[in-house]
Amino acid sequence: MHPYYATAQDIPDVERLFRECDLPVEGIREHIDHYLVSRDSGGVIGCAGLEHYGKVGFLRGIAVARRARMAGLSDFILSILVADARQHGVESLVALSDGVASYFEKIGFTSADASELPPDLRRSLARTSPRVALKIMQVTL
Repeated sequence: MHPYYATAQDIPDVERLFRECDLPVEGIREHIDHYLVSRDSGGVIGCAGLEHYGKVGFLRGIAVARRARMAGLSDFILSILVADARQHGVESLVALSDGVASYFEKIGFTSADASELPPDLRRSLARTSPRVALKIMQVTL
């Protein structure tokens, strides 16, 4: 269950888990090397992706298999991504939420406006996040 950074070989499993968790798969292929993956004997049980846009990191998604929920895996993976982001000069994280805003609020995220985001990130969101009813959340590291 030791997370590792994904490779192209992990794409089908990461996309499968995101679909099982009703998360969009757009952008995974482009940014697979920025995804942490955790496996057990049954396959991928957790993954999350973090893209870097200067001093802002975009949390592409956190997905945990049903059989692994309530074990703290999402928090564990997120803590590794945050530590890595800090080492790379990231000062804040952005996430999109369509129903798990309370999860992000519990870990310090607050509502943010798209106009506050770097232009490259706004373009990426417009291209790869087709859901229109998503709430933008942000936290300072």
